[in-house]
Amino acid sequence: MAGYAGSDEPAHLVRSHAAQPLDSVRAARRVHRHRFLRAAADRAGAAGKTPRRRARPRGDRGPGARESLRAVGDDRAARHPPGGQVRLVRGLGTALRELRRARLARWRLGAACDRARWLPPRRRDRADGRPSFADIIAKLTPPPGAAPVPARPPPARPVRIGSLTVRDARIDFADRSRSRPFATVVGPLSFHLTEFRTVGERGAPYRFAATTEAGEKLEWQGTLSAEPLRSRGELKLENIALAKYAAYYADRTQAELADGRLSVRGRYEADLSSPARVLRLTDGAVQLRGLKLLERANRAPALELAAFDVAGAEFDAVKLAGRIAAVRASGGRVAVRREPDGTLNWRAMLAPPPAAGTPAVAASPASAPAAPAAPASPLPDVRVGEVALQDFQVEVTDLAAPRPAKLALGGLQFSLRDVSLADGAEMPLRLAFDWAPQGKVSVAGKVSVRPDLRAELQTEVADFALLPLSPYLEQQLNARIAQGAVSCRQSLRLVPGATGTAVTATGDLRVDRLGLVDGALQEDLAGFTSLALNGLAVATAPTLSATLKEVAVVGPYARVVVREDKSINLAGLVRPAPIPEPGAARGAAPAPAATPAAAPRIAIGAVKIEAGDFSFVDRSLSPQVRMALGQFGGTIGGMSSENPARADVDLHGTVDGAGPVAITGQLDPLGTPRFVNVKVDFKNVDLLPLSPYSGKYAGYELARGKLALDVKAQVEGSQLRSENVLTLQQFTFGAAVNSPDATQLPVRLGVALLKDLDGRIVIDVPVSGDLSDPDLKISRVVWRVIGNLLTKAAVSPFALLGSMFGGGGDELAFQEFDPGLATLRAAERGKLDTLVKALTNRPGLSLGIEGGYDGPADSFVLQRQKLAALVRAKIWEERRAADPNLPPPDRLEIAPEAYAAKLKQLFDEKFPPGTQFGTPLPAAPAVATPPPPPRGFFQRVVRALTLAERREQRAAAAENAKRATEHEQAVAAAAATGLPLEEMTGRLAATLAVAPDDLRASPPRAPSGCATT
Repeated sequence: MAGYAGSDEPAHLVRSHAAQPLDSVRAARRVHRHRFLRAAADRAGAAGKTPRRRARPRGDRGPGARESLRAVGDDRAARHPPGGQVRLVRGLGTALRELRRARLARWRLGAACDRARWLPPRRRDRADGRPSFADIIAKLTPPPGAAPVPARPPPARPVRIGSLTVRDARIDFADRSRSRPFATVVGPLSFHLTEFRTVGERGAPYRFAATTEAGEKLEWQGTLSAEPLRSRGELKLENIALAKYAAYYADRTQAELADGRLSVRGRYEADLSSPARVLRLTDGAVQLRGLKLLERANRAPALELAAFDVAGAEFDAVKLAGRIAAVRASGGRVAVRREPDGTLNWRAMLAPPPAAGTPAVAASPASAPAAPAAPASPLPDVRVGEVALQDFQVEVTDLAAPRPAKLALGGLQFSLRDVSLADGAEMPLRLAFDWAPQGKVSVAGKVSVRPDLRAELQTEVADFALLPLSPYLEQQLNARIAQGAVSCRQSLRLVPGATGTAVTATGDLRVDRLGLVDGALQEDLAGFTSLALNGLAVATAPTLSATLKEVAVVGPYARVVVREDKSINLAGLVRPAPIPEPGAARGAAPAPAATPAAAPRIAIGAVKIEAGDFSFVDRSLSPQVRMALGQFGGTIGGMSSENPARADVDLHGTVDGAGPVAITGQLDPLGTPRFVNVKVDFKNVDLLPLSPYSGKYAGYELARGKLALDVKAQVEGSQLRSENVLTLQQFTFGAAVNSPDATQLPVRLGVALLKDLDGRIVIDVPVSGDLSDPDLKISRVVWRVIGNLLTKAAVSPFALLGSMFGGGGDELAFQEFDPGLATLRAAERGKLDTLVKALTNRPGLSLGIEGGYDGPADSFVLQRQKLAALVRAKIWEERRAADPNLPPPDRLEIAPEAYAAKLKQLFDEKFPPGTQFGTPLPAAPAVATPPPPPRGFFQRVVRALTLAERREQRAAAAENAKRATEHEQAVAAAAATGLPLEEMTGRLAATLAVAPDDLRASPPRAPSGCATT
């Protein structure tokens, strides 16, 4: 019998009848005791033995007493110390005590206990978890320091129990030492044992049956023998309510077993006698119904299982062998969730809950040395006829992806037959499930796990939808899967290899209706109608290799979009790798350098492309720019990483349905070194769709124009050599556009300078360099060349013309003349010849002539020309008065002396001699004066008496007259001589005005040319 856990009182708790007064209890006990001893004495006398002397109680029945003892209603009262409670145990206690006192060699004992019941104590269970009968166990346990029990105790006297029966018993069991209190009632409980002997090989039949308040049933029946210890029988547990026992696993897991009924049955045979020990289970079976497992944190269902069955179980613990006919589970539903931090709900759910207030124990930096590995014990020989899952559903929710992912498998069927851990055992396998929202997957074949993993499987996937996998693509790309389905048939083989398991896969794979959507614009980004990989073969040993017989792509498309903010959708397609936190890897030890793996072997038989459609849209402009490359397709020949043969390329398409495009040549992208030799030819591509670009950046719309592009590119290793010839045909600007982004360069002039007689603009841009150089950008080089041409055409058009037509630079823009003359210098004749050639070959180019002058130089000459004309006119007028038939002034011959005399006359008239600008005359002489009178009186008297003052005045007057005469003669001579002719010419010319109209009307000194369209 079991005890009620947690009380510190003795477990005297068995009861059969209602309590009787204490005196009647003692009287009944004496009666039973005397009857028992009398019967024992009678049997001893019959056996010829002298019984021990004992007082014969009254009421002895004598020799005719029954040989069986039936203890009914015998009560014993046990009173605890003051303050305790009275507990009664009735039934077997007295009978067993009297049997122990009898010390007879053989007894036939029959005992029965009707309606036995545990009386629950009123005190609470012990907090330390010890049972309420712990004090009894303590009394039966030897104290510390006691003499050890001998290994082989002396043989006990044999005992035989004819019959032992317990009926309608009840056990009230409660356990309050758990975090959740547990209580159950076992009853009615019955036990029946017959013909039990402590010696002999005959087994005593027994039967045990019990039922709990929850309808759980326990049945145990069979035979039992003590010497040798041997038992055989059948055990049944039915309808065990698993949720009821949550108190015993609640502290070990964070899962909540909400429902589930377990049934176990089996036949056993145990024989512990040496040497032929037997410990065997046969006809074992396990049934589990209605299992429901919840997450304790949120009460979300994690596992639901309608039925789980183990049938035909046979185990031999001595031989370490077992057989199970079938393990089957059906109607299951499993929910798996990955949290944002990457942990799985199942891992957290099955882990024990953290203890409240218990600090985490840090791991010791120095671990103890590992103990030597024990020799591996042989694996048990366990075989299972079939492991099967039927109608399972698996739901996976991934919250760690950028967008929550939900994956669902339905109708899962799994079968693994002939399961065994024996070496070389092959197990047939079948797996099939439905994929939501569409798709079916099936796997069939054979697998073997010992001594190495081996498998030969056939897989078939039909219309496997890719849409649920989009969140995982979004981890790497800023795009979503809008649609798509995968279908394949593969043969998969796993065999042990030198470096691990070698995998070989062969078959075909097909992807249909794949569509990617831009993650930002929610518009079509790329995809195709179908992609077929025919003849696919992948192997991981001896080296990684992949072979394709044919790659067929139908309807590939891509959409390149320039957004309103001028960003390109493809530029942000690949998500940047996360930046590690500063110092995160500072303390980490550097990883050892990995041995570079051998390059994989790749071979592709052919690539076929059909009905490709690629478009470009620029929404940053108004109107938008739209261009498309359609009808793209062709073939690419065989490629191989080992075969030096080069694949032929033949691809064709059209731009906007009119401009043909051809890509031809050879390439070997998989070889070492890489080799590419292709020719790209664009013809007759209409440039009108690009008119918004012209209006925005050039300031003019496009009136018409065609593009032709001829590219010859060759790549060997990382070295690039490319010849790029860009031809614009009939490229013509239209109406002007008021654009703030337009260049200030004269682009029309640039176009006119570059356009030839046939209306073509040919730009040759050779490019060469190392592809590994990050600064090498082919498109950047081409546009830089074109930009430089336009800039040079705008800034130095004559230098550009000179470089194209015979030499010369910016000096072609000017023709030099002498001041005041219209005669071209001889050295300027070559410039005109170059300009004539350029104008002949550039019909769109016209040359505007603008006269120019040098104001100071030309005014200087024009003033002298006017003065000369004036002098000539004056002489002509004087002579015409004498000769009316005189020729015109420009034809009049004038001697230099006459010209000089007339020039002096005009000069003196304009600037009289002695004036500021006239001929300079001698200065007037100083006036002579007599000396001043003396200061003394006597001297003045003497001078007056001698007339000295008068003589001095007369002398001064004579000197002044002389000086005047000399001055007049000097003035006359200076006036007659005049200034030098050049000086007079300059001063007179300076008085003549030269107006701007005179400069413009005069013959140009240095006319400049300006090229315009």
